[in-house]
Amino acid sequence: MTTAVSTRRHFMHIAGAAGLVSAVSRPWPGAWRAEMRLPWGELCHGSPPRIWRANLFRIERPRDGDHEFSCWSPTLTDPPDFHKPAAFGRLVLAGADGRP
Repeated sequence: MTTAVSTRRHFMHIAGAAGLVSAVSRPWPGAWRAEMRLPWGELCHGSPPRIWRANLFRIERPRDGDHEFSCWSPTLTDPPDFHKPAAFGRLVLAGADGRP
């Protein structure tokens, strides 16, 4: 099941696993924020690690323009290659109260 809700400044997408929620917002021009709630019970047993290595990337292939490849933690490869764990950033998980 996939559900999407969109407004001019906010996009929310809910897909697949029960409890998975992701949201992307544009709090001001030129900036964006992504948030995810993950169902840890479906992904691992016990408490999840506090620090995760990850990268977030975007590929845009417009029909009438140049391809655009962007990512949160640049891999600095040519051609673009987002599967470079050595270049991954660190995600620090917040607790239920929102504090790291």
